[in-house]
Amino acid sequence: MLFGRGTTIFFAPYEFEGMRPMIKMAQKLVSPVHKETFFSELLKHEYLSADYKVQRSRFSNGTEVVANLGPVAQKIEGDISIPGYGYRITMQDGSVKNGHFEVSLIAE
Repeated sequence: MLFGRGTTIFFAPYEFEGMRPMIKMAQKLVSPVHKETFFSELLKHEYLSADYKVQRSRFSNGTEVVANLGPVAQKIEGDISIPGYGYRITMQDGSVKNGHFEVSLIAE
């Protein structure tokens, strides 16, 4: 999302059925952003945190993507908190979409 490209997921052909939920999730998340930014110029990409984990991209159509690639929530300007493995997307129309990915373990 930070660079206006679609998701790339690598897997072996025999893994397709197991990867189906991840592919659907990635499509649901990335498609609206990709639809807006595909023909737009990436105007600026910057690192917002000292550890380079929080990054922001701005596109010529007004879309802004902020992503936190680390596990710890971090604040950006305006006292906005981006959760660990989270994102905040300001769409072209000004609407905001945000969320985060969760990493979990199931032990049996």
